[in-house]
Amino acid sequence: MRWWSSLFPVRPSCWFCDQSIEQLFFASAWSKVCKECTVNLSPIHPPICEICFRPLDDDMNVCGDCLQISHRDRVQNVSAVSYTSKTKKVLARFKYLGDEGYAKYIGTIMCDTVEKHYSPIPFTLITSVPLHQNRIKERGFNQSQLLAEQIGKSLGLPAPSLLERIKASPPQANLGRNARIQSLRDCFGIQPDKMQLDFTSQTILLVDDVYTTGTTIRECAKILRHAGAQTVYAVTFAR
Repeated sequence: MRWWSSLFPVRPSCWFCDQSIEQLFFASAWSKVCKECTVNLSPIHPPICEICFRPLDDDMNVCGDCLQISHRDRVQNVSAVSYTSKTKKVLARFKYLGDEGYAKYIGTIMCDTVEKHYSPIPFTLITSVPLHQNRIKERGFNQSQLLAEQIGKSLGLPAPSLLERIKASPPQANLGRNARIQSLRDCFGIQPDKMQLDFTSQTILLVDDVYTTGTTIRECAKILRHAGAQTVYAVTFAR
């Protein structure tokens, strides 16, 4: 091995493939992702709905779906990427193949999104959308809680698991919009050992992996608000 190899190691590879990249120090998380994967993950750019972050084709600030939701029930969400075939593969490797190391990569990208779009907001804690205990037993972990912990670590904020899934629901990917909404009614609650916490002054960042109809986010935010949370915002990896 040449002497300079120890001083100048092999170039790092992309987080989501084996392609080598020129990594820039102190750059954004996207500097750790190759150009091809960046294009295939499709980071979301304006114009977007200011509520749910859906990409828009016109000059409207709010999409048609969000206009149908009352102001009281709306939850502002930001998302890092579109739900492309590449995004689906990345999430499948994380969630279903048990590659928990992906929590660092995905969570770091989500943290970049939070810092870009929520920079003025004084969050006090971060929490996640819960999984039912049956799903946790199957998978071994709650992917959204791992992402919340990674974001919390990056932002220097606590990321406790506060919510629980009281009843199981069918996999959301197999349901239409109306069925999703109905299936998630009364599914969530505060964990019994967290009920004594004071939520009244909390500005909470709620974390999930994918935003589809927004029903899960809204139902969880409703529980946190009822517990006294001052404000609830959301961040998801994919939209």
